[in-house]
Amino acid sequence: MDEALWCLNQPGCVSLQIIFNIFRQKPIETIFAKAKAQSVALIVRLPLASGLLSGRMSKTTTFPADDHRNFNRDGQLSMWEKRLLEFR
Repeated sequence: MDEALWCLNQPGCVSLQIIFNIFRQKPIETIFAKAKAQSVALIVRLPLASGLLSGRMSKTTTFPADDHRNFNRDGQLSMWEKRLLEFR
């Protein structure tokens, strides 16, 4: 979020690409209002959470050990990601 806020403070910023999906909701509180007030377009990345929300994965879905979908920033699945996979 720090990088996004920095970009919004730069003169001439007309669009900003951010990660936003049901698991990653921080932009609602930190980015949306400021972007709207400055008429900055938001380009959303990963709306399907790298496939986790595609409906194609289940509890038995596996990825290679080094696949980014195995981990979040801290190396752990988020609570919501775990629950989604348990549900399927």
